[in-house]
Amino acid sequence: MLSLPESVQNLLKIASCIGSSFSEDALKEIYNNDALFEKSLLQALKEEWILEEMGGNDISKSYMFSHDRMQQASHSLLDETQKHSIHLSIGDALLHKYETLEYEHLFSCVNHFNKSITALLSQEKLATIVELNYNASLQSKKIGDFNISLVYMQKAMEFMPKLLQLHTLSSICKERAECEHLCNHSEEAINYYNLALEESGSILQKAVIYELLIKVHTDISEFSKAYQIGRIATKLFNIHLPSGFVPPLFVIDFINLKIKLKSYKTAQLLELPEAENENIQMLIRILSAVLKAAYQIKPELCVAISLKLVTLCLKHGNTREAVVGYMVFGVIFQGGVLGNHKLGYEYEKLSLNMLDKFNNRLQRSEVEFVCNYFANSWIEPATNTEKNWHNAYKDGLEVGDWFHTGCAAAGIIQSMFMRGANLQNILEEIKQFETTLKRIGAEEQYGAILSVKQTILNLKGQTDAPLSLDDENFDESLYANSLESYGSRHFAHYYFINKMILLYLHKEFTQALEVSKKSKKYMSDSQGMLHGSEHLFYNALIVAKLYSNATPLLRVYYKTTLRKAIKLFKKYAEESPENFLARLNILKGELFSINNKVREAFACYESAIELSKIYGHIHLQAISNTLIETMYKSMNQLKSAELYSYEANKCLNKWGVQINQHAFVLKDDCSSKSLDITTLMKATEAIAKEQGLSNLLKSLIQIIVENAGAQYGVLLLKEKGSLFIQAESSMDSEVVNVMQKTPYANSKTIVQAVVNYVIHSHEAIVLDNAQESLVFGHDLSVIERDVKSVLCAPVIFHGELKGVIYLENNAFTTIFTKDKLELLKHLGGQIAISIENALMYDSLERKVIERTHDLDAKNIELKEAICKLDILASTDALTTLNNRRSFDNYLEKECSRLARSSEALALILCDVDFFKAYNDFYGHQQGDKCLEEIANVLRSSTLRSSDFVARYGGEEFAIVMPQTDEAGAIKIATNIHNELKQRQLPHAQSNVSEYITISIGLAIVEAGQIITAKSIIKTADEALYKAKKGGRNRTTLLNL
Repeated sequence: MLSLPESVQNLLKIASCIGSSFSEDALKEIYNNDALFEKSLLQALKEEWILEEMGGNDISKSYMFSHDRMQQASHSLLDETQKHSIHLSIGDALLHKYETLEYEHLFSCVNHFNKSITALLSQEKLATIVELNYNASLQSKKIGDFNISLVYMQKAMEFMPKLLQLHTLSSICKERAECEHLCNHSEEAINYYNLALEESGSILQKAVIYELLIKVHTDISEFSKAYQIGRIATKLFNIHLPSGFVPPLFVIDFINLKIKLKSYKTAQLLELPEAENENIQMLIRILSAVLKAAYQIKPELCVAISLKLVTLCLKHGNTREAVVGYMVFGVIFQGGVLGNHKLGYEYEKLSLNMLDKFNNRLQRSEVEFVCNYFANSWIEPATNTEKNWHNAYKDGLEVGDWFHTGCAAAGIIQSMFMRGANLQNILEEIKQFETTLKRIGAEEQYGAILSVKQTILNLKGQTDAPLSLDDENFDESLYANSLESYGSRHFAHYYFINKMILLYLHKEFTQALEVSKKSKKYMSDSQGMLHGSEHLFYNALIVAKLYSNATPLLRVYYKTTLRKAIKLFKKYAEESPENFLARLNILKGELFSINNKVREAFACYESAIELSKIYGHIHLQAISNTLIETMYKSMNQLKSAELYSYEANKCLNKWGVQINQHAFVLKDDCSSKSLDITTLMKATEAIAKEQGLSNLLKSLIQIIVENAGAQYGVLLLKEKGSLFIQAESSMDSEVVNVMQKTPYANSKTIVQAVVNYVIHSHEAIVLDNAQESLVFGHDLSVIERDVKSVLCAPVIFHGELKGVIYLENNAFTTIFTKDKLELLKHLGGQIAISIENALMYDSLERKVIERTHDLDAKNIELKEAICKLDILASTDALTTLNNRRSFDNYLEKECSRLARSSEALALILCDVDFFKAYNDFYGHQQGDKCLEEIANVLRSSTLRSSDFVARYGGEEFAIVMPQTDEAGAIKIATNIHNELKQRQLPHAQSNVSEYITISIGLAIVEAGQIITAKSIIKTADEALYKAKKGGRNRTTLLNL
């Protein structure tokens, strides 16, 4: 590059500061030499340092560096002063555009200005840069980029005197607190909100801060604290909220409100005027914020406050935040708690319309989640509710409503499990949610999801024992104990319901009843929620199974329980057949069963099977088939029982259950299999296995002939209006002929008159002895071939004849029974479908083969790319150490492991001493090299593969050391200091040494302690702080 003329070098230096791509106009403006610009630009193009970007236009062309290294080489020739000057010029140019084109260039402008900040800047320019950072923070927050918003706010607050000339301390602290809150830094957010509160003057200013504090404390499940702040805030407006729920006051408020609402239809409440009084608007905002915390303390308290809020709206008008009051009063209380689901559904529509009317994005996630939790799920199919919750999840992430983001995820997973979604699909959905819920701190919601995950793993045979949820990553006992501390007890309820379901499926009914009793204690917390009905359903099924061995008194209680459940589910099914009708029929079948009304019980179970097929409830199909199987066994009709056992297992397999794991209870218990069942299973497997028509026909005819007792069999298929023999098998030959396409009229090995009868009648026929048949006994083929037993059945699909199955046995009479005929009837439809699919497959297979080669090559490239992405996602680009994300995951895993083992754990957090001074003196490139050297020191000082070294952020590093006690950790820390000392990396700006040194904070977890990742990081950070305060270049140790 040095061989280029100075004018070209200067152009490339400026371009390198703008970025990897840049417009000609922007470059020309900053270059500021029209005489040399065009010539220098042409030479840079000619030398291929830059290239013209495709898709530009003649008015304003765009260019890019031909390679990243070209940009780096150009940028490396600039000293710090030149960089500051160029970035300042770029910022000034963009500032002009920013002022005329609103926010189009705001972020680029402020980024360049931030790179230009030096002590030489004028106070006026510095004030401009500070204000730009402040505005960029507000804009980033608006578009949902919360981490960047915090960075800009921190930058603005570095120059607090300038910032205070432009904004009040109260507003600055408020905005900083919001950034911290949205980045899940709750403690910092609370501190800044309290500072803002101290500086607030007016009642309205204080009320705004109180509202935000309520939301922070609610998001971290400090519901009592949030409610107390709400009580303080409402006193500003002479409203005194009770310290707890007061029933007499509630009754009075409820009656008064109902009287006022008589004048309105639900939808008309949307048309109330908007409240104009600022104090009323603010008071409604406070009450709205308090409702969520009040619900978690006591649902009745939440409803009591909603009465006050709705009453205020009727008197003064609606506001944007009033939607939560209507939702609690109408959706939760009247719809969910009082069970008036249709009215609750009306209030759901009202609430959603209010969101749209006021363009209320901030509360959309909350309203969408709650309305579907208490109203929608009682009226619409569960799949619709899940779809709406997906919207709530997305909307919550966009505005930083972490609480309801987590709630929506938990609701989706539990709903999918309860409606019988494929278990593997649920696990995939959980995998999508896990990382996000951990990142946003939604601990209770993630805990709720874990109960579903472990239940599924048990059903798949992947837990430690048949009735346990334990595995190497999950301790059920610890988990169950942790549920006692849940603020949202309805999420804790998931575990007990799912355990009931699991034990019922494993036929451990006595244990299931004990869990049901524990689950019942949470029913008041789950009032009005769909999973509460799931408790009632399985509780009724459990007591039905225990009825026969119960005492007379218990029998009365169990039967009453079942009847009450049926009464409720009749009401539920009238409002939402898809969610409840199959369950209702199962419950009715159980009541008929214990009353010995066999025929009625069978009818209910069969109805449940059909309804479950229609609505896609595969698990309810399995349960219904099992209940029929049980009844047949009690009647000693083992063949019939075996058929339903097979169907139950097929449904379980489709659901995702591994029925051969954990000796699963719904697995077929019969020791012997009938010939018909064997044939059915083999034929079904063949249909599922074979895709090509030739292989399919071969498998089918072999299985039918072998298992039906035939000596000879033919499968005829219809093509262009005529029947052709397409498969032929004989017990006398191992050769199976397929795809011969022989017209059946030309065959001398079948009784054509029998085939003709089946073709015309579309009915199957069985001849015990063809020679004695009055109709067919005189047929020449029967006489000449001495035909005895014959079975011929049509293959019909959608009412149309697709083919014919023809079987013969000329050694014995009465070989083909009615059971075998029924079997072929059952197989006929499946055979027709499979043949249609196979024909389609054969035509498609040729096309697939043509594309296979290209796809294979692309798949290899994709796998390589994914592998590289995985490495990039977990590796720090500069040091090649593990990055912060992989560190967080590893530490969480180790802390979880500690809960199951009695081992020590140590964590090092270390910081390069006076690194900012080093960077300022030696430059950023040398600073990067320094960090690389530190990384090498840390690698060489840790010898075990289990020691996890990571870049924690900036100049901070971390080392997780499993199974390491105090002595071992101190030894590693000492090795780090010694290794770094030997390398003698110069540091002229250090106050403690002429060489690079580090300060180390060491946290020790003794064997047997149970800790969280957050607590050990906090301890190590405190130790690091003490090491710095103590003079740096040292190690400070703290035990948890």
